[in-house]
Amino acid sequence: MAKERVVRRLTAIVAAGVVGGLQPTRRDRPAHLQAQRLELLRSVGLRHCGRFITLTDGGVLGAFPSAVDALEFAIEFQQAMLDANRDQPEDVRIAYRLGLHIGDLIVDGEDLNGEEVNIAARLEAAALPGGIIVSAALRDLVVEKVAASFEALGPVILENIKWPISAFHVTWAKLV
Repeated sequence: MAKERVVRRLTAIVAAGVVGGLQPTRRDRPAHLQAQRLELLRSVGLRHCGRFITLTDGGVLGAFPSAVDALEFAIEFQQAMLDANRDQPEDVRIAYRLGLHIGDLIVDGEDLNGEEVNIAARLEAAALPGGIIVSAALRDLVVEKVAASFEALGPVILENIKWPISAFHVTWAKLV
């Protein structure tokens, strides 16, 4: 019997997590603000050719056709979140952490699977609120193509990942 072929695709993955979650019952985060932030995420993602595989109350997993698209999305989204939160009281501000990685993912219908997805999710968990962390694999593809700086975090040990991942914290000038 022939072995079934596994379909793979080289994809940039963005894992986004809401700091503290987006539980609808939280009184300090009005539902309309939560909906606005998710709509902002979706609209910025579409401008950068992204598609969202998972969209839950507290987390988002997005797939992008290139590392440049993924990082430009991440920067534009985080800047938009900073701007949106500027006039909000501290207790209702919504902040995201973003982790980005690129790799050869297993395609299962509309879903993408593999260790690369887990790496992006673990990088997201390591990011500061409002921050972006990228793997060295992704950074190497965007250096001098995206207006950003990369601060080396060194090899980072991530939960349930077999080897240390070289990671970088991303900074950017305010977008105009």
